[in-house]
Amino acid sequence: MTRLFLPIKRCFLPIALTALLMTHAAVASDFVFGLGVTDFDDDGQFAAELEFHSDPVWQVAGADVSVLGAVVATDNGDLFIGAGVSAVRPLSNGWYLEGSFAPGYYDNSDPATDLGNDLEFRTLIGLGRTLSNGARVSVAVSHISNAGIGDSNPGVNLLTLRLRY
Repeated sequence: MTRLFLPIKRCFLPIALTALLMTHAAVASDFVFGLGVTDFDDDGQFAAELEFHSDPVWQVAGADVSVLGAVVATDNGDLFIGAGVSAVRPLSNGWYLEGSFAPGYYDNSDPATDLGNDLEFRTLIGLGRTLSNGARVSVAVSHISNAGIGDSNPGVNLLTLRLRY
């Protein structure tokens, strides 16, 4: 049971501090909280993510495009903080596709999770459904890497269950 709460304890402070800073910078229209795992090793690492999305600023091909701020933290202390663009495209019967791109700062706490550069790029694609109360739940796959601009580029993939409200 202690193993379950230790990742949450390690992730809480960076996410809470970033949330506080970002809410003063801009008023968010949507908040997204996600929990998932990474692929760094056979067991994976617990990951938590928090995103803030503005009201849509563009509409492209039926998708609402907004500005986002994102924080991803793992149970060993790795941290990604970035900002970029997000798109949500409604499908039928309450389903939707989501995607985002965010460059940002990456800080690894362990040489085994070094992604090769401080500047990393996070891409995400997900499929979700709007609930009757207006909240949205999705499953997303994201990838963080430096796009080949660093000395090495191992990248990391995350699988997350997300709640958007």
